[in-house]
Amino acid sequence: MPHDNCDQCQEDYDFDGERDIAVLYLRDADCNHIEAHCPFCQSTARIYVEPEIFISLLGQVSFRTVRMYSDAPDDIKAGRRSLEAPQKDEPKALPPSGWVRTEDLPQIPRNWLTNLWDTFREFGGES
Repeated sequence: MPHDNCDQCQEDYDFDGERDIAVLYLRDADCNHIEAHCPFCQSTARIYVEPEIFISLLGQVSFRTVRMYSDAPDDIKAGRRSLEAPQKDEPKALPPSGWVRTEDLPQIPRNWLTNLWDTFREFGGES
């Protein structure tokens, strides 16, 4: 089960589909994130996830709430950019144990997100 470490209380916890929220941006896939809630101290963290890993998480965790938008708002884009800036000079670290390597993920059909978006709109979603 995918997991994280709380920045506030330092406890390890698994992602919980009942408690956590997956947020998907169709045009800004690098801004996809999980709004994770620590079960120990109740703090909330926005965890940005690479598109390939995000798709894998959707298959591993049954999120009760998945929010889908066409574009990410400016504050989300700025938050993502601020996280990437200091990491450009740092060497890439190995992913934490329990995560799936992107090389091991199946290829997603090219029109998968388009079909998902069309289905979402059919059921009255907003763009």
